[in-house]
Amino acid sequence: MSKGKRSQILLAIAFLILLTWFFVLSAILTSKETIQVIFEDVTQIQEGSTKLRYKGLALGTVSTIRSDNDDGSFTVTITLDTSNPSLTSDKAVYWLQQPEASNPNTERFIITETYIAVLPAKGSYKRKFIALPAAPIT
Repeated sequence: MSKGKRSQILLAIAFLILLTWFFVLSAILTSKETIQVIFEDVTQIQEGSTKLRYKGLALGTVSTIRSDNDDGSFTVTITLDTSNPSLTSDKAVYWLQQPEASNPNTERFIITETYIAVLPAKGSYKRKFIALPAAPIT
């Protein structure tokens, strides 16, 4: 094999290695973290549209709802828009926030949507939570 041919082969191998690393790093950087929250009732939760919110800010979306728990509860998987350690903390709490209406006497009357609310906290890493029956008293 000539020296020029060997150089072309080595260059092609180096290019393929770099291309592989590019795709691996892209997959790692664009992958989104998921959490699971157990709910007793999911009649107001919809896959693909119910949001996870904190103080009005959308942090994720319900991706799947499974009813495979023996106790009749449901596992709701939420895809997080961003990785945030306070959302995956053992001290974070989740609950279903029912729609609320603003004061009808104001200029802008607003009715909010049903969403999954979170109270983030610092703590140990966790991905599976049990929803509270109502918002915690803070």
